[in-house]
Amino acid sequence: MKKIHIAVTLGDPTGIGPEIADKASKDQRVQNKIHLTIIDIPTLNKFQPGKWTKESGEWSFNCVTKAVELCIAGKVDAIVTAPICKAAWHSAGHKWPGHTEYIAHLVGVETPVMMLMAKPEWASHPLRVAVAVGHESIANVPQKITMKRIIDMTFALYADLQKRFAIKSPKIAVTGLNPHAGEDGAFGCEEIDIIAPAIKHLNYNQVNAFGPLPADTVFAHALKGRWDAVLAMYHDQGLGPLKTIGFDCGVNVTLGLPIIRTSPDHGTAFDIAGRGEASHESMVQAILTAADMICAESK
Repeated sequence: MKKIHIAVTLGDPTGIGPEIADKASKDQRVQNKIHLTIIDIPTLNKFQPGKWTKESGEWSFNCVTKAVELCIAGKVDAIVTAPICKAAWHSAGHKWPGHTEYIAHLVGVETPVMMLMAKPEWASHPLRVAVAVGHESIANVPQKITMKRIIDMTFALYADLQKRFAIKSPKIAVTGLNPHAGEDGAFGCEEIDIIAPAIKHLNYNQVNAFGPLPADTVFAHALKGRWDAVLAMYHDQGLGPLKTIGFDCGVNVTLGLPIIRTSPDHGTAFDIAGRGEASHESMVQAILTAADMICAESK
C-alpha cells in the first residue's frame, strides 16, 4: 500500500510547533501509513522558545508558502500546519488574519470555510463546526452576516462533507446570530431578514440546511448525531463549544479549497514552549484527518 505524503509546517518556531511535529512524526499511528515532509527552512535553531519575533513571523510565513506550493505542484497530497503567531506575522508585514485566509489567497479562493472537528472518547458522534465569520472583531460580525456569505459557505461545507468526508447527504444546522435565534424578532431581525431566507435558498437547491437554530442548544444535538455539521455565525459562538469538548483532540480543517489543509485546534502555547511538555495528540489527529480526507477524495 502506497503511503500518503503530507507536508507539515512547524508554525512559529518559538512556540510548541516544532515539538508537536517531532512527536507526531514518531507516533506509530502516523508512521504506519503516512510519509511526512517537515517544512524546515534553515536557521530554525536561532530562535528562542517562548519569545516570538519579527523574524520568527517571517520564518513561519515562508514555511506555509513553501508547503502550499508543494501541494499545488502535486508533490504532496495535503498540508498540516502547526500553530502560528499572528502578531509575529503582522510584525513581519504579513497582515493576514491567519492561515485560513492566506492559504485561500494562495490557491485563489475568495471564501474559505474554517471548520473545526472533534470526537472525544465519550462522544457517540463527532462534532463538526464551521463559522460564517472567522477572525474578525465581534463589532464587525453583524455587517459580515449576509445571505451570500451564508449560502456560499454552506454550499462549500456541504460539498466537502460529501467529497472529503464521505457523507452522502449531509445535514447541516445553521445557528442564529442572536440569543434564542432572535425569538421571532424580539432580540434582533438578522434571523428573519438574512439567515432564514438563505436557508430557504439552500433547501431549494437541494442542500439539507436547517435553522436558524438557537446556538445554546444546537451543539448538544449535534453531539448526539442529529446534525453532521453546524454552521455557526461567528468564531467564538461555534469554536467555544467545540474546544470545550475537544481541546486535546480537535482538528481545524479549511474547506472550499482545491487542496487539503488541516491543523491542530490549539495555539502556540508560548508558556510551555521548549519544555517538552506539549501534547501532540491534536497534531496527530490533524495528520490522520488529512489522510482520511485524501482517501475519501480518491474513492
